[in-house]
Amino acid sequence: MIFDTTSEIAMATSVLYLVPGVPLINGVIDVVEGYVLTGFARLTEASLLIVSIAIGLSFTLLMVKNSLI
Repeated sequence: MIFDTTSEIAMATSVLYLVPGVPLINGVIDVVEGYVLTGFARLTEASLLIVSIAIGLSFTLLMVKNSLI
């Protein structure tokens, strides 16, 4: 059995596990329930985590493949 896969598919699927879904959901729930300060703090934490993941993945792609695409 031969699987037709490439490194792009493997990298795309591995990044999906890094998306901070729980902090995003908790932040939205806190804002909706009235805990605005806590909700925005959690949303800020989640957005910083997303930016960190994006920067790290970009540097990795630049080092390994010499391009972002």
